Amino acid sequence: MNNGGYNLRDSLFIEGDTLISGRRYLIRNGTYLGNPRRDLLFDSAMSIYTYPFRDILFTLDDEVEVTKSFGHGDNIIAVGTYSLESATTSVTVPAGQFECFSYTGTIESVLPDYQHGTRYNSYLYSNEVGLVLMRTHFFSSPNNLEMRLVDYGANN
Repeated sequence: MNNGGYNLRDSLFIEGDTLISGRRYLIRNGTYLGNPRRDLLFDSAMSIYTYPFRDILFTLDDEVEVTKSFGHGDNIIAVGTYSLESATTSVTVPAGQFECFSYTGTIESVLPDYQHGTRYNSYLYSNEVGLVLMRTHFFSSPNNLEMRLVDYGANN
């Protein structure tokens, strides 16, 4: 895979696609928050899902609200509620300027001693391009993290 000379740390790529039972899935590969990641994505009913778990990564259905738990096993540390913002927003990143839909999560800790308050995750998607900007945070610190689209299109 040609990664365009980018550092693979915290870089995700759509490296191809595959067919499973007649349905086309995109293969996403790379590193996310310092952890290797390889998964399959598909779209259905105005939403992008993971396969096989069917976690919603994004939806254009403004009536859908998704609740996600964060932690490991039964050790839940936070709960997030995600939904589509009502208006699009213009976003400028290294790859250019895009009109984006914002899928935003409000994250509330369930730990009584948590000191960082309510946290927010934002995923901004552009039509025909995909994920353009992601804003998230490190749960155990006050620091935020922003990932920006630096390039898109076919790698030759």
